[in-house]
Amino acid sequence: MSSKTCSIFECQRSSRGLCDCCNQHLCLYHLNEHNQLLALKLNPLMDDTTRLVDQINELISQNSTQHQQFDHLLFIKIEQQKESIVNLEKKLSQFILHGETTQNDIDSIRLTINNLQRTVHQIERIYFKTENNSISLDESMMQLRKLCTQEFNASIFSHVYKIIKPPSESYRSLAANDRFLLIHQRPELCLLDRDLKIVKSVRWSHDIIHNINWSSVLKQFIILTTNVVYLLDPNTMFIRTIMKTDDKRFWSSSCFNDRLFVTTNSWGSSVMEIALAPQIKFIKKWESPVTCSTDEFIDDIVVDNETLCFLIRNGQKQSIRMELRSIRTFKRLWSIDLDLLYNQTASFHCCSLGDCQEWLIADSLAGRFLQITSDGHLKQTFPYNAQPNRICFFGSNRLIITTKATLNIYKM
Repeated sequence: MSSKTCSIFECQRSSRGLCDCCNQHLCLYHLNEHNQLLALKLNPLMDDTTRLVDQINELISQNSTQHQQFDHLLFIKIEQQKESIVNLEKKLSQFILHGETTQNDIDSIRLTINNLQRTVHQIERIYFKTENNSISLDESMMQLRKLCTQEFNASIFSHVYKIIKPPSESYRSLAANDRFLLIHQRPELCLLDRDLKIVKSVRWSHDIIHNINWSSVLKQFIILTTNVVYLLDPNTMFIRTIMKTDDKRFWSSSCFNDRLFVTTNSWGSSVMEIALAPQIKFIKKWESPVTCSTDEFIDDIVVDNETLCFLIRNGQKQSIRMELRSIRTFKRLWSIDLDLLYNQTASFHCCSLGDCQEWLIADSLAGRFLQITSDGHLKQTFPYNAQPNRICFFGSNRLIITTKATLNIYKM
């Protein structure tokens, strides 16, 4: 007989198990009730999948640009997506038929749908640009090949396009949008154009810069320091404060749509969610043990495609792992232990590889990169001729790697 009672208010029944969706001990009646609520979440997912099928069928019916090679590549990519969607439909149908699922199942399906929606949208965009002659056929073929292969090519590191050497003691954080790159060259913040020429600058007289993000919603750069979050307007280079803290020290941050996520500089790191629109305000805070255990520290956070990616160090085990979580529920989708040397003073950083839906981790101690697949497996490692620190994409065809002394720019 269970010694625990059901966690639901005023329910006196004995607990029969830990509920997957709410992480509470529930009686059989409320376990069944929560399972039914989870099952109800499957129908909207099936609706999303049906809409994807309609989009794919519409693309199939329109697939004719009078360019045979392009049409062939387009057909291959459409068929790949159609096969993925059909398999997803079968999986959802089985869940609905049996009326049984878990929150992890739902989060995983939602992640798959988001990835498929993004890829189908990219196919549509390339097709219509080609059909309307708004981009050249060569450019269309290049974009479609990239989408078809979905591979990150490490050979780009064999030739550096340009090297920037900031003054010593410059902070290595940086961020970019399609037009500009923001970097710190002590004592100034500098805005660089696509030709990597400084077009604007402003003196930085504030605290240590831990991270910089670009907000597409605010159309401004977000600068994270130890106790203050700032905004920088690239048009005026005006800097203003949007958030302060006295009891917590900020460490890392990432921006996605109208949300900013910030981690704290402490063991048992917390994660704060901040709304950027329609007004800037604090939303919620996740704390240990939901974020990580009390002997763990979140080195880096990256938000992409409705997911949160964490690099987490464990002080007791002296190990480092990568976790992917749902941005909606904070549930863990997968986790992988990383073959990285543990050093309490060295931090690790990663970035999303975008269309590949994979991840790149900079191993600053061993002088190499680790590439992680979209489902949480090590795909490959490859050496680097320096100690990489930060990774940043500048537009769609440039990758920037920061080291202790340089910013190395590569053409994709």
